[in-house]
Amino acid sequence: MSLQVVVSREGKVLARGVFRDQPVSIGRDEDNVIQIDAPAFSRHHARLEPQEGGGWIVRDLGSTNGVRKDGARVAEWTINDGDEVAIGDYRLTFGLDEEVGPAPSALLAGLPEHAVLGATFVTASAPGADHDQRERSSNLRGLLEEVAAPGRAWLVELDAFVIGADADADLRVGGLLAPRVGAVLVRGHGGFSIVNMSGRDAWVQVDGQPVPASAQLRAAALVEVGGHPLTFSIGAPAAGIDAIGQQSRARRPS
Repeated sequence: MSLQVVVSREGKVLARGVFRDQPVSIGRDEDNVIQIDAPAFSRHHARLEPQEGGGWIVRDLGSTNGVRKDGARVAEWTINDGDEVAIGDYRLTFGLDEEVGPAPSALLAGLPEHAVLGATFVTASAPGADHDQRERSSNLRGLLEEVAAPGRAWLVELDAFVIGADADADLRVGGLLAPRVGAVLVRGHGGFSIVNMSGRDAWVQVDGQPVPASAQLRAAALVEVGGHPLTFSIGAPAAGIDAIGQQSRARRPS
């Protein structure tokens, strides 16, 4: 069972990651998987541990400030889908998923430092994964279509779909000042959301509203990334999926 972790502070999403099979250490020191260099964290503060037969627990490692669930300090907690724990003024929100997708994306693994985190730990299905890989990851698909060019579309069937100027982005949005990774469409247990990775509050907009951190995507949403308007829908037409997938790879806006 995979575990999604979203780290936020004062309502702003700082980073997220998906983990499988191995314990995940949290703390201030650089050897932690989730390193957060903040006074509230001990050098080795807590650990997320997968359990035999499925499920995860969060375990306090004898930290000074502790791990709190609903305001109460806990030494150990069995994680349920949607649970949230607090360490100081940081929030860790958890999602559980039975699905197991392909290997992490090298593009996302190489993201620079983001906010106060020592490393950005967003992970994703690999860009360019073959159709069978994407199909195994999940049956939930999304579709992005250009507003200015109806019929030009990108099938979103990865756990994280990267939009930005990087040559390996799933949808390239160019321009001299465009960020290498500007936004990530994340497919999670409850549907799709978009995460603004650009560092610019208005670079990502949904239905005309700036998205400084992240936003859930509803069907028929208008998504604007770097001034590039797209319509988002959940699902994909039964006919033409392979053609859309080929078009997605061959025709990326620059």
